[in-house]
Amino acid sequence: MPSNGSVNNVKLHQTYQRARGAYYTPDVVTTHLAEWLMKGEPRSILEPSAGDGAFLRAVLSQLTANGSRRTEITAVELNREAIDSAKSRLPARRVKFVHADFLTFSATGFCAVIGNPPFVRLRHLPKAERITALNAAEDALGYPMDPSGSVWMPFALHASHRLRPGGRLALVLPLDATYVRYARPFWDRLARVFGNLTVIRVRERLFADLSQDVVLLLAESAGSQTTTIRFEAYNTLRDLQTASAEVRSNINVEDVVRGKRAFLHALLPYGLRELLEHRLDQKLISAGLVARFRIGYVAGHKTYFHPPADEVSRRKLPKRSLVPTVATAKVLRGSGLRTSRLVARGECEHLFYPLGRELSPAEQAYVAFGEESGVANAYKCRARTPWYLVPYVSAPDILMSVFSDRPFVAINDGSLVASNSLLCATLLEGSVDEFATRWYNSLTLLQCELNVHSLGGGVFVLVPREAAAVRLIRKVQSNKVVLARIDRALRDGDIGAAYECGDEHSLRKQLRLTPRAVELIRDGVTTLRRWRTAGSSAANGSVEEVDEDLAILEA
Repeated sequence: MPSNGSVNNVKLHQTYQRARGAYYTPDVVTTHLAEWLMKGEPRSILEPSAGDGAFLRAVLSQLTANGSRRTEITAVELNREAIDSAKSRLPARRVKFVHADFLTFSATGFCAVIGNPPFVRLRHLPKAERITALNAAEDALGYPMDPSGSVWMPFALHASHRLRPGGRLALVLPLDATYVRYARPFWDRLARVFGNLTVIRVRERLFADLSQDVVLLLAESAGSQTTTIRFEAYNTLRDLQTASAEVRSNINVEDVVRGKRAFLHALLPYGLRELLEHRLDQKLISAGLVARFRIGYVAGHKTYFHPPADEVSRRKLPKRSLVPTVATAKVLRGSGLRTSRLVARGECEHLFYPLGRELSPAEQAYVAFGEESGVANAYKCRARTPWYLVPYVSAPDILMSVFSDRPFVAINDGSLVASNSLLCATLLEGSVDEFATRWYNSLTLLQCELNVHSLGGGVFVLVPREAAAVRLIRKVQSNKVVLARIDRALRDGDIGAAYECGDEHSLRKQLRLTPRAVELIRDGVTTLRRWRTAGSSAANGSVEEVDEDLAILEA
């Protein structure tokens, strides 16, 4: 499925088609999709990514149970070894195999399509395959697809075009498909060519050994149109089998196309959705209108540019070339709400930053050391002049954690700079105390759950675009007593308590919410966190998301 972006073409093809069998779709999923597919009594079925034949076996099992002998099955597969393996496990002459890249497969008129597309970022494909995928997507959409996307999208679009009127489509898709920007045209297109759409999410991880949460897409009545998506959420696979849904909701396609996290909102209790949409909507403001967010500086070599104290002493590096910095987010743990505490304790690190003057002999020697040891040849370093001068070094008003279970926010009254392990915010309005008050409450935490994606056991990844999308209380007065309580909770390492410290002041007094409304908000946080951290032993974001984030944050 996913690619790590550093494999050769052979390994890429293996990843692309899941050829080793490590990530093939579990039987409970293939059975569920096959059972649904057969309700349409299809006379012809296409499996566009056959792999080891897991879906084919499920379909054949259903055909045998239904006593059907007339259904034609076509299976397309790029990997010849996978075809041979699948043939050895399937009844002879029941399946017609086609050895080809599905995105070049042109046959149409199928009654049904079932499968699990590859989840590979387009930029990781060989150039010819990337062009083929983008062309397939453009043929279906009528306009170019965002090239930053993943191959599952052109794959699914191409599959939908292989159907005859009235046909059915059953696919496994990455959870990212429900919210990433590049996928918005996908949902618009589906709604224009299918009369009924259903998306199924199961909190229990479907791929136990894979860093990927998925959803199941059921599309029927090809050739018709719809304006809604039926969304069903189940706690366990057993619940899916018994149709015991925790959530059943209709989602407006337009909300998905416009970029709303509609599938997450649908997990919330109806009363909370009403509160957010009708009572609070006009009382909140996007954080991007309050502050400008950016990732901290990218050094290019963490160890060299953040020399430890003994190295500074040994090389006699002058104080003037060392800028106090927060190089890693862990330094902030237990430091409280303000960075001045780090400065007072002497716990901040230093960035080697010899700016605007001739280098001293000690600085020249350290630069020479960097050149001799190969630091100067690192990608980020060789792309700048001079290589040793890190760009975009400035002290923000606010520091925020990038990777966390709950975002940590600190007032930068110590005037520290920060590496790309931190998110930096420069205020556009209000004071730093007001920003902290706006941030530390359960309503903001709920907004983080609704707007910030996650990976690695449900760990938030706070990138600038999503931080700016978090909605804060429009008008709030800071309160020294409340900020002192938040500071104490952060020093104690209880960030959950820090957020709840602001509820009485910000939610009850400023927004005049009832205790029941505050409780609804807290319950909403708990609900979404439970879904976010499901299967926390594995990553909760897609590998493509991880790859994208690390490309931004890599030092």
